[in-house]
Amino acid sequence: MTSIPDSDNSNDWSLLAEISKYQSLTTLSLSKFNSPAKGFRLGIDVQPWYYHADSSQEGENPQLRLLFFRCKRLLKYPILPLFMFDLDPGRHGENHSRTEELTAGFIPILKAFGFEYRYAPGDPLAELASLNRQGTIDAVLTDDVAVWVFGAQTVWRNPSSSHPKAKKTVKETMYKVYDGATEQHRAAMLMVLLCRGWCNAGSSLRLAQTDLAAEIYHAAITQPVSEHDLEKSLPGWCSRICRYLKDFGLTRCVPPKAFPPVLSTYMHPSVSTQLVKTYPPSMWTSKEPSLPELAGVCEDLFEWGWEDRVLVRFRSTIWENLPVRILRRQFLSPLLSDTEIFRFFGGGGEPGKVIDKIVGSRTHHSTDKTPEYRVVVNTDMFASWTKAGLKGTRQAPEVDVKGKGKEVGDDNDDLANSHQDAEPAPDIDAESDGEEDTSSVPSGKQKPLRAWIPEIIVQKANVELAKDYVKECEEKKARTPKRKRRQGDEAPASKKTKRPTTSPGKQAKAASKKKGPPPSGAGPSNSHSSADAPSMGS
Repeated sequence: MTSIPDSDNSNDWSLLAEISKYQSLTTLSLSKFNSPAKGFRLGIDVQPWYYHADSSQEGENPQLRLLFFRCKRLLKYPILPLFMFDLDPGRHGENHSRTEELTAGFIPILKAFGFEYRYAPGDPLAELASLNRQGTIDAVLTDDVAVWVFGAQTVWRNPSSSHPKAKKTVKETMYKVYDGATEQHRAAMLMVLLCRGWCNAGSSLRLAQTDLAAEIYHAAITQPVSEHDLEKSLPGWCSRICRYLKDFGLTRCVPPKAFPPVLSTYMHPSVSTQLVKTYPPSMWTSKEPSLPELAGVCEDLFEWGWEDRVLVRFRSTIWENLPVRILRRQFLSPLLSDTEIFRFFGGGGEPGKVIDKIVGSRTHHSTDKTPEYRVVVNTDMFASWTKAGLKGTRQAPEVDVKGKGKEVGDDNDDLANSHQDAEPAPDIDAESDGEEDTSSVPSGKQKPLRAWIPEIIVQKANVELAKDYVKECEEKKARTPKRKRRQGDEAPASKKTKRPTTSPGKQAKAASKKKGPPPSGAGPSNSHSSADAPSMGS
């Protein structure tokens, strides 16, 4: 696997390094594809996303634009998100002062994507950890170590936090996953949290690895008491911290005389009790992304929300990811006709096929070598569904011959932000292994849209399509049998040998240019050898 530069060497998460590993989103999402939900149920802490959104600038609603494209990325995989909001935005005043404003703008985006969301009765991390512990969700996506004190079992980190210096393609496909936390790990995280506000990061990491950290955590989970009672069960805890700090040579840190009141918040949080009522199993299978609604959201929020530009952007960002969701729906509802399934995504009842055919296969390092099919996507239907959601409230500004608008905050502005979640430039197809993206070419001249989809998804949802491809490959192989080498035949050329990119004539011309003119004082060039030259006396 490609080496990934890690940024967790000196922060709180470094204490959990032994239970962490990098995995591709493909592998992670497919691990639950055979479950009743037919996907990976991922609880998402929205607060880190809001914090990251501050890096997005230029154009209309730049923070919401970043959130939109982060959601877009999830469409490519059978991931079923559950976004958790906070009923008390004031809790995050220092982290983000615009929590309420962003939430109001983000919820319509989530509805258009068909993603679930809830408001937590207490701390959102506590709610997500409780859901993870009880099996309602499969993992929690967050950057806050408090989730471990709340009891989470499996946690994903946001790539922009765990490996921000990695290549863009790596950050989009690989996530750092933590699983298997012990009581010792949770004790360390509790000590880190208790040290916030009076102790620097380095000192808190060292205190988190002491015996006192384990004693405090054990007392807190076994005795449902107040901070005052906890102090009685751990006499001298403050003086012990002082001794540790002195041993570390850190005499400037002064611990509080009493346990911080936040301790009870961590150990006895407010969470939902009626899980089946609040989070019914049907929530994972009842919704799908709607192309008309997504188009309408973009028209309302972003300066590029006129018809031609929306179609261009959706072709390179939304349409290539949507077939995974449609195939999942076919797997979920095998008795429904294609027309009925298309209505989940905004279709108007017209007949047709989303995937025309399979044209190739591969295994790639970005998916942990998961077998994939290369499929041809029918974009005519997607274009029709997308147009149905546009009201025509925006008009195209000055447009060049390629159909690219001159609007403020276009793709180049996204790149100028240098944020890993900004949308890629429209002429670069980051998911197509270097193939030319034709999204900005007039519709009549566009190449067919192709996408990589895991084999298992195609095989589960459309058995006949997969069988046809296998049969076609077998027939092709039978038509072109390998020629047996005979004695005296030359060995076949190495696969690594590159074919010349220019004709022999052009190569000769280039070689003559490299030689340059003859050196000064030299006579005219002579193509004959000295033996062939006529003698002076002849």
